[in-house]
Amino acid sequence: MKKVLHSLPAKLLLAMVVGILLGFVLPESVMEVIVTAKYIMGQVITFCVPLIIIGFVAPLFMVLGFSFAEPRSFHAFTSFTLENFIHIFDGSSSVWRSFAWSIGLAAFVTAVLAVVCYPVAVGMVRVFGKGMSTFISILFVFPLFGCIFFFPVFIKKIDSAVFRIKYLHICFP
Repeated sequence: MKKVLHSLPAKLLLAMVVGILLGFVLPESVMEVIVTAKYIMGQVITFCVPLIIIGFVAPLFMVLGFSFAEPRSFHAFTSFTLENFIHIFDGSSSVWRSFAWSIGLAAFVTAVLAVVCYPVAVGMVRVFGKGMSTFISILFVFPLFGCIFFFPVFIKKIDSAVFRIKYLHICFP
């Protein structure tokens, strides 16, 4: 019963009932503010949906167009050939080896993260609670992303000891 009460449909139903009851109780001026906020949020969502389509779906169509284009050309929708797919499915091509290495590496990383990170996350929730463990996770993860994103800025010499010292000093002061 506790899982049912904490499920998303139950929370949505409760929010609808609370909204209806508040609509009867609150003065009209407060309801006008709520209706205005609802209208603004609807307009934001209506504005964002085309941007999502343009930003995510349109590039997929471009990739699809280039997959049927002539090799080593930028004539995406003017020429049509299956030569790229023939090259991929050719047994002598190195594409399959790269694909297999990518899948194997992804499986290995997933397995390591499942073995290492899942127990850490469960332990953090048990020790710190749900809200505080999220905050602590953000504090730990943010510096790692900083090192990854700003990594190219600090590259001077890739295979030198100076580089290793500077990188370690920047990421782990």
